[in-house]
Amino acid sequence: MLTTPLPYHRQMVAYLRERLPSAWAHFASDVSDARYEEAQRLHLLQTTVALTRTSEPELYALADQVANKLGITVPVELYQGEDGPTMNAALYYSPRAARVVLEGAIQERLSTELLRAVLGHELAHHLMFSLDKGDPLHAFRLLASLVEHEATPTLIESLRLFQLHVEVYADRGALLVAGLEPTIEALVRVRTGLSKANPSDFLDQSRELLRKQGTGSRAWSHPEAHIRALALDHVATAESLDEAWVQGIIDGPVALEELDLLRRDALDQLTRRIIAWLISPAWFSTDAVKAHAELFYDDAPTPSPTPLTADDLESWGETVRDYLAAVLLDFVAVDPSIEPMPLLRADAVAEALGLQDRFQRAVNRHLRMTKRAIAEALQDRDAQLAQADVAVEDEHGSDDDD
Repeated sequence: MLTTPLPYHRQMVAYLRERLPSAWAHFASDVSDARYEEAQRLHLLQTTVALTRTSEPELYALADQVANKLGITVPVELYQGEDGPTMNAALYYSPRAARVVLEGAIQERLSTELLRAVLGHELAHHLMFSLDKGDPLHAFRLLASLVEHEATPTLIESLRLFQLHVEVYADRGALLVAGLEPTIEALVRVRTGLSKANPSDFLDQSRELLRKQGTGSRAWSHPEAHIRALALDHVATAESLDEAWVQGIIDGPVALEELDLLRRDALDQLTRRIIAWLISPAWFSTDAVKAHAELFYDDAPTPSPTPLTADDLESWGETVRDYLAAVLLDFVAVDPSIEPMPLLRADAVAEALGLQDRFQRAVNRHLRMTKRAIAEALQDRDAQLAQADVAVEDEHGSDDDD
């Protein structure tokens, strides 16, 4: 359960390594640098109180038990941060030590079992960032740097989702060492500051949110704790772990304005496939149409008869579906010499993709065609398209005879 990063982490690592090789090489090298190690140690000494094994023997005994359970072999170091009104804990990653900073009155307010869950969560961060030669850590730090220098919506969303998946992974460490109810109670109390919390009640609340508002961590006002509780419940109770289900409740239907790097790339590929299928009939692949396809991509999609279905759009939200309907509409009036056949072809593709209603609404709005005019134009659509295909075949046959 904790031997590999989550699928999202592996996908993002592969993406960043391929697309940004120089930046990747930089961030993959400096975490083990002696200067980085010294800077981190100095920061902790300046901002926290180092807790020693002599001064906190019981806390260290608990931390060592958790580390052993998780298979962490480097020494644990504990620090006390600011004594503020909120409880929190954080891991400062080093390949040489598992350094956890406790903040607020977390030791005084949480029971031993809840502290076990908190330490399990934080030390699981160390475990994860050590996996695959530190690749998840390199990806996290590279994304954070990209956001710091250019905070585009796509980069911000990429970092947000990566962080949330990191927390979901770390929760599994808490689950492994403390069990489901203490892990959820610790999660709720640390995030809210409540003096007590009922894990079963919180899970019921999370399930109700899921039923009423659907999946997706963007859909809820304060989503993270509920998403994490649902993911924990699934890991603890499912007969077989379904990572796709866990990722599904985090992502939800992907919106056009909330694309991360991975989803932007996936949408790019989906758009390319749809265009290639749309213009695959020989009569549609005119010079004007191919030139228009090049406005989308420098290397215009090669016409391909490979069909798609509504299932290919299952993970995409309403705004993405509107965008894809607009892409289909964009090819309707490109070449007047083949009208009205592009409208018929685009409508047939839209129907197969489950986009027909929104495509026809777009035609009504942007091409100023009434609903009656659209219906008349599409009458005997499939027969007309079949005739167009046959006509091209006959024409090519005649050319061969000549």
